[in-house]
Amino acid sequence: MDANQYGLYSVIGSENGIICIKISLGGLNSRLLVWNPVSDKRRYVTDEASKHSAHAVSLYAFGFLEDEIEYRIVHVYKRAFRQRNMSWSLYTSFEREWTHSGMFKSDVQKLGPKYIVHNGIVYWIGWQGANFFEPASIVTFNLRIQMFHEAKIPPDVPSDYNSLTYFNDGVGYISYRNLAFSRQVLVWQMKRNGDHSIHWERMIRVSGLGIPYTPSLFLGNDIITVMECRDGSGSANDAVRTDFLISRLKYMESRREHLVQRTWQEHVNVKTITMHSDGLYMV
Repeated sequence: MDANQYGLYSVIGSENGIICIKISLGGLNSRLLVWNPVSDKRRYVTDEASKHSAHAVSLYAFGFLEDEIEYRIVHVYKRAFRQRNMSWSLYTSFEREWTHSGMFKSDVQKLGPKYIVHNGIVYWIGWQGANFFEPASIVTFNLRIQMFHEAKIPPDVPSDYNSLTYFNDGVGYISYRNLAFSRQVLVWQMKRNGDHSIHWERMIRVSGLGIPYTPSLFLGNDIITVMECRDGSGSANDAVRTDFLISRLKYMESRREHLVQRTWQEHVNVKTITMHSDGLYMV
């Protein structure tokens, strides 16, 4: 697709081999693309977030319901941080429209941009406090029954660096502390007790290890990372080459191994990596 010189895109999410991307061709001319790279089938969806470009919170999440063979996109938004209500709208591939909407009360001021979907439930980290620095709650949305829920993060969970991941066929919460010369990664298992509470259990604690700020994917006891390097000055007469290195960090053993290296004879950026069958996709 030709995005012209003013175009840009961002990856909303990927699940079950299907990728959802937001595409802007300049100005407010934007839309969502739902794309199956294997079959090359694609569908375009109207961009609901374009109506809320000046809002304090305006996020998408993408998930696939295997039992219903249907994907759904939820858009969450609110106008100002001080508001206690968040609004949402839902797109379903069966109806092919944004046919459902609603509102829910929330104690958090904003939602983190990263999320994961597990068994049809979307998980976000909710933030509040001065400069929105403190993670306060886990906010979930059930794509099947269209219901939000909010659960407090326990005070003994460190909050220097936070991320969500798939862990032990469930949902894990990664907390990373960097105190002086000591570094520590903790993995917490989140188990839902019905629809109204989350049980927290500390599963892994590893010292002397840092998490790289590159596209990363947590897989059980491994962290898959993508590192990129370029040469060439970038002028019109110089060729630019991009080298990619995919590595696996076994953080329980504090050992790293390189999986594959590839070179593109052009300028390439990796936005995200995701699982597909027994392999990996890089977007």
